[in-house]
Amino acid sequence: MTRRRTARDLRASRRHRRVPRSAGGEHPRRPLTHQLLVDVVVGLGGRITQVMICDIAEGVFRAEVVRDGGARVDARPSDAVPVAVAAGVPIYASATVLEQAAVPIREIAGGVYDDAESSKPAASPDEIEEQASELRSWLSSASAEDFEGGPEDNEPR
Repeated sequence: MTRRRTARDLRASRRHRRVPRSAGGEHPRRPLTHQLLVDVVVGLGGRITQVMICDIAEGVFRAEVVRDGGARVDARPSDAVPVAVAAGVPIYASATVLEQAAVPIREIAGGVYDDAESSKPAASPDEIEEQASELRSWLSSASAEDFEGGPEDNEPR
């Protein structure tokens, strides 16, 4: 039998999972809609396990919020991603979405997406791959403690 969660359980879990409203890390005084959804699912004895960006048609993305047991709820990615962050679950993209929406490194490196404000030239494909390799290496040995503090504290070592 599933144990019913109390209001105190929900408040305690919510305190640790709120999505900051701004880059400054400000938390709302009351739960936002995505946190409310997570709290309702948990309050009913369930759990959100992942979010899948599952389709793109005519330039419109579609997502699903996946519950324990495999139940899927159709959602807009703009709603599903904050739910995933609030629930602390992974966000996946289907191969179809990646094939249709991914931007090839060569286009990025070719300057198509350069920041007009920056005087720094675009990285070459080799530089991008080298940086990606360094990041993958760092992530393979990273722990939760590596993500505490500000961005300046999280440089790859």
